[in-house]
Amino acid sequence: MNSCYSLVLQISKKTLTRSLLPSSYLPLTTCKGRNFHTTALQFNSNMAENYFQEVGAFNNISTALTVGAPGPDLLIHSNEVLKKATTHRLSQPDACQLLQYGLTRGDGKFPVEVAKFLSRHYGDPVSSEDIHANAGATQGAVALAGLLLKSGDFVFVEEPTYFLALSMLREDMHLNIVPIPTDNEGIQIDTLEESLKIHKAKSNHVVSEAQPFWSIIYLIPTFNNPKGFCVSPERSKQIVSVARKYGCLVLCDDVYNVLSYRSDDPDKFVPAPKRLFAYDDKSDPDYQGNVISNATFSKFFGPGLRLGWYEAPKRVLKILYGSGYIQSGGGFNSYTCGIVTSALETGLLDEILVKFRRQFHLRRDAIYNAAKQYMPEGVKFNKPQGGYFMWVELPEHINAQDVLKISKQEHKIAFALGTKFSSTGRFQNYLRFSFSYYDEAALTEAMKAVAAIIKRLM
Repeated sequence: MNSCYSLVLQISKKTLTRSLLPSSYLPLTTCKGRNFHTTALQFNSNMAENYFQEVGAFNNISTALTVGAPGPDLLIHSNEVLKKATTHRLSQPDACQLLQYGLTRGDGKFPVEVAKFLSRHYGDPVSSEDIHANAGATQGAVALAGLLLKSGDFVFVEEPTYFLALSMLREDMHLNIVPIPTDNEGIQIDTLEESLKIHKAKSNHVVSEAQPFWSIIYLIPTFNNPKGFCVSPERSKQIVSVARKYGCLVLCDDVYNVLSYRSDDPDKFVPAPKRLFAYDDKSDPDYQGNVISNATFSKFFGPGLRLGWYEAPKRVLKILYGSGYIQSGGGFNSYTCGIVTSALETGLLDEILVKFRRQFHLRRDAIYNAAKQYMPEGVKFNKPQGGYFMWVELPEHINAQDVLKISKQEHKIAFALGTKFSSTGRFQNYLRFSFSYYDEAALTEAMKAVAAIIKRLM
């Protein structure tokens, strides 16, 4: 055993000890039970069991349909993949380099392996030259916005949109949020263009080589959170055209793109529609590079990895490479990046994605079929074609807050209120269910209970 391997393996064993504890010590039970959050940490009963408990998602709640993450019955398979991938990577002669400041774009083979992986699951070619590792979509978005914009600049967002993006952009980064309504094809172009025209005249941003965009258009174009739509081809072309015309960067939160359930058969995979980044065609005569895809392994491998990737134009990558943020710390999350590269290279990540995707497909079927069976007439919802969420519209006279209050009191079931996804307090009669965390039986039971409450309030 070489000295590099021995050193890194010792460190790795300590790192993985937490995730490889016997099931009696895990913060969550496995797929044998529904109440995943009830098992206490025996070695420290005073600490939070997991992130969701820490933020209160499980406080007096038995079924938290707010949680947008894989359930523990799925993550236990990720443990096995990580053990194999770690052994594979740490057996290599240069293994100790994983503990050094990392390469800017990620582990040496990372861009190539990610591009091959995405090409398979997107059903569309991806160039390794466009790939750059990041520390997950959240940190990726914050790092990018922090480099390209300054306090007081404008960010145009879908209405509704991911509620924590609103918090990050507005409260954490002090950017001005401009909400734009959406329909079933995506953000409404006429309203977007008019708003861009008005706000560009108000902008104090000085365009430079280091900050070439005066604003960002933040979108979730594929299996949108919360509404679930995919931006249509025609709308995608219009978004790219408008971004070029007004000199904006379109930041795509592409975290669900490989989680497509467009086939009726969970064992048959139909890719998501063409991603928005691909419409910013390099062969176009007016191409400048106005779209970036910001994605993550969190939704189909493990949120705790804190690893993702950008698919970005050269002018944005150049800014990343030259930033003090990168120059000081090296590439994002280098050790994990090396292990995940091995999972990609060996095909282990393809296997885990297929497993996760099949289970999410079945869970989508369960929640949708239960909603169809139990929801009263007048409640509107669509069958999610991918991602994690089902967006539900109640009759206008019903406030979703009233439904949630009763649901928590009588059944200890929680879901997300529509108002959370609005920067203006809209969508009081809307709610969002997540189907990623719980099994089919739990989802069916929850839908039946919530539907009965809604029926009482009709």
